[in-house]
Amino acid sequence: MFQLVNRRYERGSLMITSNQPVGAWGEVFGDTILATAILDRLLHHSHIITIKRRELPPAGEAPSRDRPGPGVSGLHLSRTQWGVLRFGLRPTTPDTPWAHTTRGSIFVSPGGLIFMSLDSRLAMRQHRDDQGAFIYMELLAFLLRGPATRRHPRRGAASFNKQPGKELEDNAPLQYHESEIMTREDYALLRQPNGGMEYTFTFWERAHGVTRPQIFQAFGLIGAHRGEEIQRSLQRGQSLTWGSLGPGAAFEDFSMMRSMDKFFRDVFQMGSELEELLWIQQAANLKAHEISVAQTGIKRVFVPGTRGSSQFINKKNFERFYWPYLQDFLGKLIAMDITPILHFDSDWGGFLEYFLQLPAKKFVLELDSATDIYKAHDVLKGHCAIKGDMPAGLLAVGNPDDVDAYAKKLITTFGQGGGLLYSVGCTMPFNARKANVDAFFNAVEKYGRYN
Repeated sequence: MFQLVNRRYERGSLMITSNQPVGAWGEVFGDTILATAILDRLLHHSHIITIKRRELPPAGEAPSRDRPGPGVSGLHLSRTQWGVLRFGLRPTTPDTPWAHTTRGSIFVSPGGLIFMSLDSRLAMRQHRDDQGAFIYMELLAFLLRGPATRRHPRRGAASFNKQPGKELEDNAPLQYHESEIMTREDYALLRQPNGGMEYTFTFWERAHGVTRPQIFQAFGLIGAHRGEEIQRSLQRGQSLTWGSLGPGAAFEDFSMMRSMDKFFRDVFQMGSELEELLWIQQAANLKAHEISVAQTGIKRVFVPGTRGSSQFINKKNFERFYWPYLQDFLGKLIAMDITPILHFDSDWGGFLEYFLQLPAKKFVLELDSATDIYKAHDVLKGHCAIKGDMPAGLLAVGNPDDVDAYAKKLITTFGQGGGLLYSVGCTMPFNARKANVDAFFNAVEKYGRYN
């Protein structure tokens, strides 16, 4: 469903039926993040109206003026628009009047998306749009019956994550279990002195079930371990990509601490108040990087990004709630002679042109293979270095020939001076096959020596 909506978004019309309110879609799909991403695209260009069920008189009885007819609130529909909607509907049985099947909400975007929420199980047939595409969607009954038949049990945990050797087997990967740790009321913490840090520390206390002194103790241990790692790397003659991990756009922080579905409601409901709060958190994130650079002495920092990508939010919300904060944040880091390494997972293909607004040759864009790295090269060639993007799946379940072929295409396409930092996509998977890892490194000597 998401792939279909994403492909049609801002390209052509789409009509969907459902008897579930949008707030229940997370339960219907069993995935609140996916449901939020779908709704974000469906509702972007929509006007919301309501259609009330028409109550027909019993057989042989004349219609009454007091009997309510089909009603619409919130938006006037032209005769042409009603014709399109009527053409798109087919009753479940031939003898069912059309008016009996129309009770719910319609979200109408002329020339864009048409989203309908109805009581009845209908097959939706869409007229030809401007691109000439003809869509036919038959919504299966199990989707329309609601969450009772599609409910996935929520796997709750006392901790925000499950760790190998504790809740998980010894060699299992770390698991994050997202839930609403911070409530909307907790935004008030941001208005206190040092509000950004207070908000973040409160989150850690709740998420991990620890006290503030324990957090400070953990930071001391992390700093000591990181210092040892840096020294060992330098002794081997290696250059570190960054000195330490750090925060990115405040949008990412809130969507994790509030949970994605709750935070996306904030985006639609809080508006300018949320914009103000994002600036407070963004200032705290900048301070965190200043401290890490002072501690490590390495003027390159890890800046994460995932949920602000074109895979998750639309352009309107990106331009309002994400890009201004990220652009200002990165500009200030660069002004301090700090190089941001943008570790951006998920698909950023729809927003690549925005990175041209950043100072040229002052940052690195690291991709995880979800973004088309060749498109990124075409758009950003000469503007920034691009790091990536050997797929983790290829290293884990592929074979050496597959890895070698991917590496060859990657290295030769960018070519000498092309700005490629040859790397894995996101990280080397813990279950990567040794033969594949060998092929990954051997490709440097085979294809990466341009002289």
